[in-house]
Amino acid sequence: MKAILIVLAACLTLSGCATIESAARNQFAFVNYEKTNYQAKPEGCPIDLFFGDKMPTRDYVVIGEINGFIIHEKNITPIIEEKTRQVGGDGVIQIRTTMRMRSGGTVAIPVGNLYVLDEQEQMETAISGKVIKYTDTEQRN
Repeated sequence: MKAILIVLAACLTLSGCATIESAARNQFAFVNYEKTNYQAKPEGCPIDLFFGDKMPTRDYVVIGEINGFIIHEKNITPIIEEKTRQVGGDGVIQIRTTMRMRSGGTVAIPVGNLYVLDEQEQMETAISGKVIKYTDTEQRN
């Protein structure tokens, strides 16, 4: 019984670490290239996304870069748009994604009177891109 409690305590500790790591990996860092901080855009404001080598036809300036990791998300577009709105950007160019499987931690699975430790895997997507603001006269929110 004491062994089961020790294994259970260890699993709870490990799962707590995995939860903190997962939460941190669903966030993005913004590296500001300018000294100006732009006002955040309202929710629902359109954001232009350019994956790979596609580029906007309008004039723009690069104001910074976003980098981050997300786990368990199939549609990354809303996450990129949200971060871009937060920093006041109009769009993101040169968006690059890399997917990989990574260890997600260890869990204890009850099997009869025993607990078996099982390594869990998670799909992780690394995302990077350059945040832009348009400089031409067409108005954006």
